[in-house]
Amino acid sequence: MQKTIQTHLTRYQAEFEAQSPFPHLIIDDLWDREFLSEVRLEVENNQAWGGEKNFAGSVSKRWLDDYRLLPRSVRKLIDYMNSIAFIDQLEALTSIERLSPDPHLFGGGIHSIGENGFLGLHADFNWHEKLRLWRRVNVLVYLNEGWREEYKGDLLLARAVDGSAPVVERRVPPAFNRTVIFRTDENSIHGHPERLRPPLGRRRNSIALYYYSLRASDQEFSSGQKRTNTIYHSSHL
Repeated sequence: MQKTIQTHLTRYQAEFEAQSPFPHLIIDDLWDREFLSEVRLEVENNQAWGGEKNFAGSVSKRWLDDYRLLPRSVRKLIDYMNSIAFIDQLEALTSIERLSPDPHLFGGGIHSIGENGFLGLHADFNWHEKLRLWRRVNVLVYLNEGWREEYKGDLLLARAVDGSAPVVERRVPPAFNRTVIFRTDENSIHGHPERLRPPLGRRRNSIALYYYSLRASDQEFSSGQKRTNTIYHSSHL
């Protein structure tokens, strides 16, 4: 795993900063395929869940954020993603210094969404009350082998203009071994608001990790607003 990731991220710094609607990187085959296939199978067969969200902003979304209950290969992946080696790469990519992982996996871990499920467009919470740190970076690793366009579930990246409905600027199919990294702040509106239409028994699976720092983004630093809730936007879809 280290061989395939050690030098992957730093070279994309200019690309990361230049992306719209907010700085992000979409990279395929970052992880060893055989290893990530083990992660995929463990997640597909997982029976231990922290809960399932069913409300206006998200439907049929299971999660598991208890490290002790995570399958073996999932723990191995998360251990590496929370290591100094990986975080050094994230800092170089995002130009954010002194990033910290979240050992509590609050809001992260395994995400799994089933038929008719969705996650509305939203801006994430920006303040981790337990760590007393600002949320700065999201990393999503998709585990969906053979996922087809008609199943829906593309990650949408959007921009809010003057308080109006978000304008989607990029669609990211949740394909297997696709990793999405983006800077997290009030402007990083994202989600997959189209209801899933996969075959019976298929689910949209991913690993989500978030990284924090003592300093907020420039926008949030100037406003000083610490927010522990997610802001959902009405979808145009």
